[in-house]
Amino acid sequence: MKKTTVYTLLLTLLIVNFTSSTLMAGYHEKGKSYYVYRKYEKAKKMFLKSVENQERGDSYYFLGEIEKIQKNYNEAAKYFTKAAELSNTTRKYRKNSFWNLIVLAEQKGDLDEVVRVCKKMWSTIRDASARKKVEKLINKFLWTENIEAIKSFKKGLALKKRNKTDEAMKYFQEAASTDYSFLAPKFEMSLIYYSRKEYSSAAGYLREVVGRISFYAEAHLMLGDIYFRNRSYSYARDHFIKALDFSFSGSSTRYQISYRICESSYAAGDYENALKYGIEAHSKRPGQVKPLLIISASNIKLGKYQDALDYLKKARKLQPANPDIIYQIGSIYYRQKDWRHVSYFDRLFDMANNSKIKKTKYNRAFAILAKSHFSKKQYHRTTAIIKTFPTDNRSFELTLLLGKSQYHLGHYDKAVDTLNSISLSSVDAVFLCKAYALSKRRNKAKEVMKKHLYSSDFSEAVEKSRLLRQLKKEIERESTPKDTPDSGQ
Repeated sequence: MKKTTVYTLLLTLLIVNFTSSTLMAGYHEKGKSYYVYRKYEKAKKMFLKSVENQERGDSYYFLGEIEKIQKNYNEAAKYFTKAAELSNTTRKYRKNSFWNLIVLAEQKGDLDEVVRVCKKMWSTIRDASARKKVEKLINKFLWTENIEAIKSFKKGLALKKRNKTDEAMKYFQEAASTDYSFLAPKFEMSLIYYSRKEYSSAAGYLREVVGRISFYAEAHLMLGDIYFRNRSYSYARDHFIKALDFSFSGSSTRYQISYRICESSYAAGDYENALKYGIEAHSKRPGQVKPLLIISASNIKLGKYQDALDYLKKARKLQPANPDIIYQIGSIYYRQKDWRHVSYFDRLFDMANNSKIKKTKYNRAFAILAKSHFSKKQYHRTTAIIKTFPTDNRSFELTLLLGKSQYHLGHYDKAVDTLNSISLSSVDAVFLCKAYALSKRRNKAKEVMKKHLYSSDFSEAVEKSRLLRQLKKEIERESTPKDTPDSGQ
């Protein structure tokens, strides 16, 4: 009985779906019939009914055509976009939808949008005409009708092909001087300067090129690289984004550009974009660790610690001994006040000591590690960590911790030398005073005590220490005048 009910239900659903699909197809065919006879309002109603319950690309295409005929260009663009996006659109109509969008963008004078649509057309249906359209557009802006300028430019190109770049530069400069608006020689000069690592000169010409051809991906890519080298990370990010936006490049190049946006955004403090483009880069090359590190670092900056840990786990599977991964995991646990940070920073410290890893890169982690070990009274480990810092590169706090650790380890002479190298508060001077006394330099210990006895903190420490109480009594005895016999008696 139950099986019969299930079969009946399934059959009913199949019939309903088939009927619905047939009905929608019927609306589409009626719409086409009305469209052929130019009954656009009736056609529009049929096409709208056709897409009510099912996305039908061909119906969206005809809706776009109707809106275009009625000069409702913004509405037409919406329908053409929908038709271009849907994979069930007939190829002919899909291609026509893209070309309609290109024409509408040209009518607005929005050449950036023209290139974006061409790029989408190329990546979606691999129509070579889209790519050729952009190439022609770029060449149109690069070129000139000045015959003399063209002659000089061609001479320069011939010399460049023979690697005679100095001579080629003269003709390129001559071409640019003959017609200042001629961009092709300026772009060629930028390439030569870029190859010579004369980045400032290259950037001057490239800025002029993108100023007039805003959709020239190759020029944006080089400018992004130049700005990144100059540590102008916000400018680098902006040019890399435009390079990605307008580029027809394949997956490998798109990965590289996405990663460049990711790293320049992070360096600029733009962690949202660093995250966005890092994830995009990771999607193209899941086996690469570098994007994962910036994704996790960005999540840390944004306070998304669990997300950061999730990406770091992926990275650690790829490179278990990568010190940057260990550093970031330790940093997250430290921010969360989780003592697991000690084990990760300890491992990082040992790795740095036993390899050619640049230790200064992780100095902040090692400083945190030293403080953590000191708080647990692990003075040998604290001393070993702090001693890896050059003396002139130790902070006041680390120097103080080193001196205190040496004192607790019974290395009193070393503690004296270390503590004397910094200016001590009355509380910390207690350690110097004790170290002097225990290294058999009681007079020095008394000098320190006399200097700080006025402090209530120091006085409290004296009362708690038998050694310091003895010193205080000695000072008091020495300062009390001795009784002398009366000479008149």
